[in-house]
Amino acid sequence: MSFFLNEARAMQEELSRIRREIHKKPEVGMDLPITTAFVMEQLKKHGIKAEQIIDSGISAVIEGGKPGKTLLLRADMDALPLPEESGEEFASEFPGKSHGCGHDMHATALIGAAILLNKHKDKLHGRIKLMWQPGEEIFAGAKAMIAAGIMENPAPDAALDLHVDASSPVGILNYTKGAFTTSADNFLIKIKGTGSHGSTPESSIDPLNVAIQIYNAIAAMRMREIKASEFLAMSICSISSGSSFNIIPDSVEMRGTMRTFNPEIRDYVVRRIEEITAQIASLYRAESSLEIVSSAPTI
Repeated sequence: MSFFLNEARAMQEELSRIRREIHKKPEVGMDLPITTAFVMEQLKKHGIKAEQIIDSGISAVIEGGKPGKTLLLRADMDALPLPEESGEEFASEFPGKSHGCGHDMHATALIGAAILLNKHKDKLHGRIKLMWQPGEEIFAGAKAMIAAGIMENPAPDAALDLHVDASSPVGILNYTKGAFTTSADNFLIKIKGTGSHGSTPESSIDPLNVAIQIYNAIAAMRMREIKASEFLAMSICSISSGSSFNIIPDSVEMRGTMRTFNPEIRDYVVRRIEEITAQIASLYRAESSLEIVSSAPTI
């Protein structure tokens, strides 16, 4: 198998060019027309027939020369709504967007794997199914591609995925037994109070005060109710409300995210956030709701 490694090394210059082109034109969410067209073009150059099974989702199958099972290889392509300040000549050309999570490298790695596997397909037992997905950051792309049939005709017997890690030395591959990726949940807390002029706070049911109490209670719950040995990354990343200097607003929205390896911890935290939100809102005569906006399980 050493010839695969030698051939992969020989592709380094081409793959570096491909990765930098993807990096320069980051697109977020489910709509990736430039990235999708570019990936399709690279596959076509190497005689790999591919199709779009959703607007920005690509599927291809490499049939081996011998009977066997079906292996799915998957990569994501979407970027983040995050400005890039690297100063590199291939830095993002799109303000407020960048490939800050490595999906440009994932997409490129799968292109390289496709080229090599297609070149040696006569030696393969079974077939390789390839999947480039949008919307990983919003937990939507894989679900949309599954609904569109990516897991059918042929159905894969197993699937492989990888993620780059800036903390690991180049050339090192990390793996583990059991759960490798966390669950991911984005949540939205809405608080409804009563607005008033800032000079008469006694006339209001101040939703900002309620939001502050909820924020602190959730942080305390994380520290006092979850074992230190359990991984739980949880942050409230946005609190949005009024825009006036002297008007107490009537509502607040809090947006946050949580990640854990343990499904029981996930369920417990969701339940506790709901309880904390409802009880504190009730204590201050406000109304509240909790919505899990998007969710993906542990793998």
